[in-house]
Amino acid sequence: MNVFSIKGIMERRILVNFRIDPQILAPQLPAPFKPKVVNGYALGSVCLVKLKNMCPHYLPITWGPSSENSAHRFLVEWETQHQHQEAVYITRRDTNSFLNQVIGGTLFPGEYIQSYFKTQDTKGEHQIEMKSRDHQTKIFVKGQTCDSHPNNSVYPSLEAAETEIRKETLGYSKTKIAHHFDGVRLHCRNFNLQSFKVQELHCSFFNDTDRFPEGSIDLDSAFLMKEIDHTWEPCPSLIPQSPTFYRNLQPHKGCI
Repeated sequence: MNVFSIKGIMERRILVNFRIDPQILAPQLPAPFKPKVVNGYALGSVCLVKLKNMCPHYLPITWGPSSENSAHRFLVEWETQHQHQEAVYITRRDTNSFLNQVIGGTLFPGEYIQSYFKTQDTKGEHQIEMKSRDHQTKIFVKGQTCDSHPNNSVYPSLEAAETEIRKETLGYSKTKIAHHFDGVRLHCRNFNLQSFKVQELHCSFFNDTDRFPEGSIDLDSAFLMKEIDHTWEPCPSLIPQSPTFYRNLQPHKGCI
């Protein structure tokens, strides 16, 4: 049962985006989701987040536990009875926090898998390595902030990327219950997107040629955000077989 929102700081958030052939991704997504197509491509990403000072929103404190986390996600869309919907579909979350794993999927939306993280964060340079304890996922990202934006990105500029990423606030993730998706909304009170040049990258999920055959996926862009004051708000679960959910679903107006 999801009973409260959580506030805190994103000390570091690295978002690495991949351009994907929509026809390859579509059959991998559960109903009702289908790929959101941006300039001819579907978009997947791995998000690497260092959280700090995390606590229930109703507590008048500015401190709390820290953790390293990652999420594999896709931009998706679907149709309800009355409107077009867009969100982020999170297929997997990993964390080094036992607390996150215990709370996730019970007191707060989103189930986590326990994983090992090794990080190096210096001024403008970051290196993150993650290995999951279930031996299913490995990630290695090394890079640094830069002033240039990739010419071949689906986003024509850094400003265009920020406009679109600001909209990516609603997320659904799979649970142990079939056809039942946990919902959470991200509210950011500040936003400072920077271009991030990837120097080394390995992501076992997106590098899997059985999942994404050669030629169907490519690195698109990467971005860094730091010291983001934010709140995670539980949302109603998405149960595609339940028509009452679609009737009650309200459109979203964006970040606060």
